Amino acid sequence: MIIPRAFTVGPRRFEIKHVQALDRPPAFGRLDITNNTIKLAAKSIFEQRYPLKQRRETFWHEALHACLHDMGMPFEKHDEDFINALSKRITQICCTAEV
Repeated sequence: MIIPRAFTVGPRRFEIKHVQALDRPPAFGRLDITNNTIKLAAKSIFEQRYPLKQRRETFWHEALHACLHDMGMPFEKHDEDFINALSKRITQICCTAEV
């Protein structure tokens, strides 16, 4: 699975930005709904490099937040456990799909 440079959900086009690390708070990725971006960290603030699988799951995790927001669900109602579980399964589907 290739992480895209950009994608569209509803009326918004999101760009993916690869950054070295995310702090305040530390995170694998972050959705910025105001600027229509998703930032994906390459490593932790402690210099631990994240594996590609983690970055793929993080992409889907943040993309799912964008989808739920587009569907009218406030961020505080997003179920992180559900989003984590679903992002792992979507990554698995994308990485094992046979064409």
